[in-house]
Amino acid sequence: MKLLGAYASLEKAPVSNTFGRYLKAIREQKGISLNAVADFICVGLWQLALIEAEDHERLPDEVYVKGILRAYAKAIGVDPDDIVARYRLALNAYKLNARAEADILRSGKRSFPRMLLALGVLLAIVCGSLFSFYEFSGGRTGVAAGNNPTPVPPDIAWAEAAVPEIVPQPQASQVEYAPNKLHLMIEVVSETTINVQVDDQKYTKYRLEPNDEVQLEASRRFNLLISDADGVRVRLNGQPVNIPGESGQSVNLVLTQKDGHR
Repeated sequence: MKLLGAYASLEKAPVSNTFGRYLKAIREQKGISLNAVADFICVGLWQLALIEAEDHERLPDEVYVKGILRAYAKAIGVDPDDIVARYRLALNAYKLNARAEADILRSGKRSFPRMLLALGVLLAIVCGSLFSFYEFSGGRTGVAAGNNPTPVPPDIAWAEAAVPEIVPQPQASQVEYAPNKLHLMIEVVSETTINVQVDDQKYTKYRLEPNDEVQLEASRRFNLLISDADGVRVRLNGQPVNIPGESGQSVNLVLTQKDGHR
C-alpha cells in the first residue's frame, strides 16, 4: 500500500484538541493500515496505537511525541503543523485536569488531620457528658461516685512510612542472566536523556551523565527513546547492539526476544 509523502491542501478549519483520533480517521478513510505506517516511519506499532488512543499517561516526552506525530502526518498526507497544534491543545487540557485532581487530593490530605482533631474533640465531649451523667446518677442512687471509672478517649496513633533501604546494584561482571529473559545494559558516553519502556509498563525517564550505567530486565521487549544516538553504548544479553543514527540525533530503538538470542 502506498503512503502519501506530502499533504494535500485542505480548507482551514478551527484547530481541535483531538489529534490521535483525527489521524486514525484520515488513515482509515484512505485505506492505510497502522502496520504500513509503522513500517514506513520506523516506529513501534504499539506507540502509534497509544497516539491514536491519545493516551497521555503512557506516551513518552512531548519532544518525542511531536516528532512521531510529524512523521505520521506526512506519511498519510496530513498537515504536520495542524497535528502538532492539536496535540498541544490536548496535552494542555490533560495537564490542567491532572493539576486540578492533584489540588483536590492535596486539599483532602490537609483536611484529614482537622477532621481527626474534630472527632477527638467530639469524643471528649461525649465522654465528659457520659461521665457527668454517671456521676449524677450514682449520687442519687447511693452509689459512690468514686467507684465509677473515668472514661478515657482512645489515643490517635500516627505512623510514618518506613524509608526504603537502598541496595547497591551488582557490577556487570557479577550479573547472572536468568533464562528466557532480556537483560539490558546501558553505558553512558555523553550526557543523554533516555526514555525506557519495559514490556508494557509505563515509560521511565533517565537523565544520564558520562560513565553512568543502567541495568534492566524484561520478559519480551525493551523500547528505548534515545536523545543522542552516539551518547550511549547498549548491550542486550551481553551482546553489543548497533544504534543507527548520527551524533546528536534522536533514535527510537526496539529490542525483542529475537534480538537477545543471536
